[in-house]
Amino acid sequence: DLKVIDKEGGKNKPLSSAQDIGNAHDPSTLADTKSQKLIVGSLQKKFPNLRICAEEDDVQYSNADVVDPSTSFDMEVPAIYHHLDEKELVVWVDPLDGTKEFTQGIKDAVTVLIGIAYQGRPIAGFIGRPFSQSVTWGVVGLGAFGVR
Repeated sequence: DLKVIDKEGGKNKPLSSAQDIGNAHDPSTLADTKSQKLIVGSLQKKFPNLRICAEEDDVQYSNADVVDPSTSFDMEVPAIYHHLDEKELVVWVDPLDGTKEFTQGIKDAVTVLIGIAYQGRPIAGFIGRPFSQSVTWGVVGLGAFGVR
């Protein structure tokens, strides 16, 4: 049971049939909310002064939603980023892009999108494909990685 809603116009209308889901303009599932809680909650824990704009509205975060990432960054961060103030960064999060495809079982079309801007200018972006466990990312001045 996916418990899909249509968020169009802020109405949060529950959708129960495959036809309703297929016709929804802005569907949302529990997976959207849970993935946003994981991403945003974890970023807020690690970077408490970071501004985060995420797609799902009115999501409450708790310590249970937070993980400590076990990943490491083994590349040299370009010198132009050494002085960045966390308060001047904005992270944009789409926790589950392709919700309609997700509800239809088309998992290859599902992505997690994260963009980072500094003083209003984009400086990095990440595209995660959770069902194929691949990540493509790029940083201005460093390059693009994970491209297949």
